[in-house]
Amino acid sequence: VHIHTFDGNASFPWTQSLSSPSMSNVGDLYGASVSASADGVWLYVSAPNAGNVYVYQANANSYYSYANTISVGSSAAAQFGHNVKATSTGNQVAISAPYQAVNGVSAAGTVYIVDRSIETFVANGNVYTTTYSNVNSVSKVTVNGNLVTSGYTFTGTTLTFTTAPTIGSLINVETNQFNLLETIQKIGRAHV
Repeated sequence: VHIHTFDGNASFPWTQSLSSPSMSNVGDLYGASVSASADGVWLYVSAPNAGNVYVYQANANSYYSYANTISVGSSAAAQFGHNVKATSTGNQVAISAPYQAVNGVSAAGTVYIVDRSIETFVANGNVYTTTYSNVNSVSKVTVNGNLVTSGYTFTGTTLTFTTAPTIGSLINVETNQFNLLETIQKIGRAHV
């Protein structure tokens, strides 16, 4: 996947190439479908022959780094990731598996809606520590809507503030963990 960035002068120079983070990427159809959030921070790249959708996050310089892999245990034959479509915020993504068997009907198809975790907490006046499971990193922390770029650490699965936020402050923590939100399946057979 080649990333081109509009330079404001009617051209789109090449800025970065992405390749499958999977060690065995031969024939996985990496890049079959690509979708991004409206601000370009979140990028979803499918590899349907591998049954994966790879998630990338852009830094302040619009350089993408691998963040996570979305997979639902669907076989590669189901073509999970045939199409991907992110919401404008990038918090949710719809992923198709057009050849997924449903209720014994082969290739009936399924669409999976997955959601990126955003946890909200109210500060209690102590040095605030929160433990997450299956989280590789924290992508953004805000306190009362203000972006926090320092003054906290994330080690393993624990987020700890250096100084306690004011009691009652609203803390939002965005992670790169995705959870299955909804599964949409075709019921019955198509009319021919």
